[in-house]
Amino acid sequence: MPGRMKRLSIAAAVAAATAVIALPSGASAGPVEDLVGHVQNTVNQTLNNVNGLLGGGGSGGGSGPAPTPQAGTPPNYTPPLHGTNPHGEGSVGVVDLTPEDTEPLPYDVDGGSEDVVVGRARGEQNGDEYHGHITIVSTFLTGEVLGVDTTEGQTEAGPLDPVQEGLLTPLCDGSGGQICLEVLRADSETTSNGSTNSFAVADATIGGPTGISATAAESNGNISEDANCQTAHGDSTVANAGVGGLLTADVIESSSESRACNNGPDEVNQESRVVNLNETGLPVPEPGCADGTPNSDFTPLLPLLGAVCNADDTNGAQADSPYNVREALSLFVLDVAGVPLIKTTTAPSESHAVAPERQGPECPDPNNPDCPPIDECPDPTNPDCPPIDECPDPSNPDCPPIDECPDPANPDCPPADGEGPGGPGGPSADAPDDDLPFTGADMGTLGAIGIGIMAIGLALMALLDRRRQTLRS
Repeated sequence: MPGRMKRLSIAAAVAAATAVIALPSGASAGPVEDLVGHVQNTVNQTLNNVNGLLGGGGSGGGSGPAPTPQAGTPPNYTPPLHGTNPHGEGSVGVVDLTPEDTEPLPYDVDGGSEDVVVGRARGEQNGDEYHGHITIVSTFLTGEVLGVDTTEGQTEAGPLDPVQEGLLTPLCDGSGGQICLEVLRADSETTSNGSTNSFAVADATIGGPTGISATAAESNGNISEDANCQTAHGDSTVANAGVGGLLTADVIESSSESRACNNGPDEVNQESRVVNLNETGLPVPEPGCADGTPNSDFTPLLPLLGAVCNADDTNGAQADSPYNVREALSLFVLDVAGVPLIKTTTAPSESHAVAPERQGPECPDPNNPDCPPIDECPDPTNPDCPPIDECPDPSNPDCPPIDECPDPANPDCPPADGEGPGGPGGPSADAPDDDLPFTGADMGTLGAIGIGIMAIGLALMALLDRRRQTLRS
């Protein structure tokens, strides 16, 4: 606050001194030249005196001339971007006393270093969140007087919305669109994919589309994104009017749009004009002001007054590309040593976009060129697929027979190893007689041998028994 009060003190002192010294110049032979010369000398002297009072050192303090602002002044003026985050912004008008010498400027809903802001609509992205704000009016003495703010999932309207919805909108609907009026529109809506913000002091239509229409002090600031691109847009208009198809008039308007994509080139589009009648621009105050020529400077009256039509900065040093700042008309009053006392900007617009992060392809997808081809084989209906080997298949005559052995239930199969009576590798009961160890014919012989062995055993036992008896007696 003290810094801004200092600016007011300087402005008052310079204005008073200029008025006093300028009065006698009207009678001189060269009034414009004399006025400019007197203003130059008076302003320099007044600023040196004020700087001395405020501790600035004056001309003898060794501090040297004031530094040239980075933003510059005509003919080397660069319009400042407000913040380097993705955003779209439009403002009706800005007044700045002793403007800052840096660019870009930080964005502030209260105006920041800019002393008066009217009708600034802004949609922006901060990190992963979208945000919308409309500054209806702010001053360096009060901060923001009226404003509308939204975060993701919110929709808000200005202070006169109840009047609009309760009276003016029904009037328009009831007249079939013949009498429509909007007053102090301030609509803001923010979602997870962007923010839309619109402001107008007044918007009127009488007689429908072929009647009379007029808009005063309108601005828009929007930003949105999809899977591939982010688009930021800002526009602003001081006034426009139309009478059916007979007459159209636009006074001081601009627009700016930046688009950044992760699958294609960036785009920047901007335009502005000062006075336009029936789509024909007027060369006021400079010929380039008529056709939108960027950075058309008007400097004959410097340092008293300088102007720039269509001030433009596109993809410069203020932020990453793509971005754009476009000001329809900027005035610089009492520009001394590159430091104007007052700067006014009418209908500025700006935009800055950042491409969304690229998402991986959703594969398989035959319509996505980033996906590998889909292997649709094996597919018997696809002639490009190799034939499917469906064997073994007993019903397929092209398949070799199935070897179903060993199978003990199959009489055509040989016995499995270990299943014969002779054990593993032994002969079976069906083997020829010459191959068996003995047959039924051998049973008698075996029986006789057994009886003989038994008789011998009994005889030996009887002999042993008699011998024991003899020994006892």
